[in-house]
Amino acid sequence: EYPTIEKHQNNTYDQNSVDRAMLEWQLMYETKREEHLAAQDELRKVKADLEEFQQESGELEQALEEQVAALEEQVSELSDEKLTLQHELEAVRDKSAEQVRQAHEQTLQYQQRVAALEKLEREMKVQIRQLENENHNLEMQTRISTASKEMLTEKLFSAEEQAVLLGHELDDIKNARLEEIQRLKDRLKEMEQQLE
Repeated sequence: EYPTIEKHQNNTYDQNSVDRAMLEWQLMYETKREEHLAAQDELRKVKADLEEFQQESGELEQALEEQVAALEEQVSELSDEKLTLQHELEAVRDKSAEQVRQAHEQTLQYQQRVAALEKLEREMKVQIRQLENENHNLEMQTRISTASKEMLTEKLFSAEEQAVLLGHELDDIKNARLEEIQRLKDRLKEMEQQLE
């Protein structure tokens, strides 16, 4: 609620009311100015934090993408190797009866290798899913930080507008006071002339 100035019956401003209104306007102006400066400081801090976070998250995201690509390449290579071993295993099984003992030993070795590769493949797929989840979380945090920056920017803009309005109102009150003082001086001069 803005301060008001009372008038006398002869349509002149009450001096006490003018002084009180000017003091209230000055207090409101200083309050809004402090809020404006605080909002600017907070915005600068958020911008700095956001830039640092975006840089760190970008580097981490790039590193995660590189790890995912490397793991996917390893999985592909392991899958090819697994397929090759399976073909070799089938070829060993087709050998003649004279090579049954040797083929049996080789079969056990290949089965163990295939089992180890399948286990490693499952573990790498789990790691890929975990990295993808971490990447998704980083993207969500980036969006949240961006939204906070936009909200603070809007608050700063609103505080600037209010500060400008209060400055205009304060100028109007000062002008009204100067006009009232001049009017009183003129009235006093007229009375002195009449007394002479």
